[in-house]
Amino acid sequence: MRRLELANLPDDTYEKLEMAAKAHSRNIEQEAVARLTQSLSAYSIRRTRDPSSLLRQALELRAASPGAWVTEELLRGARER
Repeated sequence: MRRLELANLPDDTYEKLEMAAKAHSRNIEQEAVARLTQSLSAYSIRRTRDPSSLLRQALELRAASPGAWVTEELLRGARER
């Protein structure tokens, strides 16, 4: 696996990450990896054109992101790109 070091991380961002890590019973490094993985999973949604794959990924993202909703209109727009 690769290593990543972050420089110039704002204090408030670090504190929020630390709080999220505690809430998820993770250390800060694990929380950062989980957050990066989750946020970048949306990238593959934009790149795929297969509707069934797009829907599956959207539902997975929706399940992993409480409070964030994927509507049919958003899915339709993504399919057209």
